[in-house]
Amino acid sequence: MTSVTKMWVLFLALSLAWLGTGCGDKSDDANTGDKDTAAEIAGSGPREELPTEAVPYAPELEEAGFMPVYYKAIPPALAGHLGRMILYRSSTGGKDGGIVYVEELGPRFDWVWHWYFADASPRTLERVEINKDGMWDIRIHTTDGKQFDIIQDEEFILSAGARDDKMALNGSCSEPLEGYPMWQAFDGSDRTSWQSGFKGGDNPFIEVLLPLGLTDGILSLTLLTTNQPKEIEIRADGKKVQTIELKAKERSHLIQLDPAVKTAKRIRLEIKSCHGGSGTAAIAEISIR
Repeated sequence: MTSVTKMWVLFLALSLAWLGTGCGDKSDDANTGDKDTAAEIAGSGPREELPTEAVPYAPELEEAGFMPVYYKAIPPALAGHLGRMILYRSSTGGKDGGIVYVEELGPRFDWVWHWYFADASPRTLERVEINKDGMWDIRIHTTDGKQFDIIQDEEFILSAGARDDKMALNGSCSEPLEGYPMWQAFDGSDRTSWQSGFKGGDNPFIEVLLPLGLTDGILSLTLLTTNQPKEIEIRADGKKVQTIELKAKERSHLIQLDPAVKTAKRIRLEIKSCHGGSGTAAIAEISIR
């Protein structure tokens, strides 16, 4: 082998070694990218966090004394939409805050789901799979280092569609019958319902929270064909403000509430009686705007 040939062989070997090293680096970069994508899908990807300056409904939050503190992209409940989670907390030194889920199709966002925490100040959230049912759940981290989980289809649902109110959907209620939890009064389906019985002299009730206030004080109720409430007492921040009576066999009701509810932070619907003397009250859907 001539010296020139030996030099070309050596040059070729060095070149191949250098290219191999370069390809290895690119492969590592590609793997890192795949891991980032997987992490993003799992809920911990950095690209999910969005600037709070872009938060929709910021004026409504500010008017109620809150400020957005975390804004995150979330897989939408409906294909073709954009899903977003907004965390907010008090802008006046309070220890409260909440979560809003909105979906965008086209030029606007629709308000879908809202939870409020009177004694917790949210800091960040992540998507987690807790009960292995194939649907992601939500883990909230608070400013004081605590965390708590909210389980989809057990405590909330995102597929209900746009709401015309901004009330929180995690209030309280009398003991529900098994299989008829409170969130089914907010799931956008009149085929499901919250149901609760008259027990020991106590009346069934649902109480909702209104940290962002009301627009016009209109109560919307959708009922089943059975177990229909007849007489409902309305309480605002613990005080009775009116009693309404619903007609039998009508499933949809729109009621103008007493003006006292406009400044209330809590509204309770206490069912005093049902048509036909039913011992169980059922409400398929509730909205107070």
